[in-house]
Amino acid sequence: MTSPAGQGLAVDIVRTALGRSGYETTFREEPWERVLYGIQNGSHDVIVDIWYAPERERLGQFSKPFLANRLRFIALKTRAITFSTLEDLRPYRLAVVRGYAYSKEFDQDRTLDKVAVADFEQALRMLLAGRVDLAIEEEHVARRVIERVASAQSSRLQFLDKPLAEKGLHMLVSEDHPEQEKIIAQFDDTIERMKADGTYADIFARYDLVWPPTQQVSDIASCHARCALPDKDAGRPREVPAPAPGSAGWQPRH
Repeated sequence: MTSPAGQGLAVDIVRTALGRSGYETTFREEPWERVLYGIQNGSHDVIVDIWYAPERERLGQFSKPFLANRLRFIALKTRAITFSTLEDLRPYRLAVVRGYAYSKEFDQDRTLDKVAVADFEQALRMLLAGRVDLAIEEEHVARRVIERVASAQSSRLQFLDKPLAEKGLHMLVSEDHPEQEKIIAQFDDTIERMKADGTYADIFARYDLVWPPTQQVSDIASCHARCALPDKDAGRPREVPAPAPGSAGWQPRH
């Protein structure tokens, strides 16, 4: 995650919350598969942004959701592609990041033409080159990556109206960390206080976003300060960046 304000919105929120709880943190951005490997082999203590999935409970303890994610399809404006059900996707090539969990139905559908990629940046380049028809990413992450690597071509891109999924974004502390329950309890409490005292709004403002979030926008090039994520917890379906997003490992030290 890159941005003028730090390594990204989720990272800034987590770093602030852990710092207020007295933890010093170091951050590393890594491919998602390496993030999962690191949390299992003990080289990482914390995953900054992860979607809940029942099978991932073995990795560690999840926080309450601190952001809401909307997974959306990105297409070229020259393509008249619409999405309502998975059946609508069958004619198209879909770039999917290895190791991501998008939605149970989507992940288990073997009839879709899925092209595995290392990360969303690779998916974006393949989309712009016409090698795939659709890319999928959490909306906020997609906008930041497009701004960073393809801003000159953003006017060629659009989000499809219907999201593939909406769900909460969590922090996860490794199962092997001796203070996992304490860290999660402090984090959840601090997040609520940050929302109440204006810290959330201040962090969102660094990214030209607003808190509480506002409406969905489909045109990537015209999205400015009004673009933000919905204040909606997707509950506890199975899924994870995060998403999710190219998530990262933390090593908190008290």
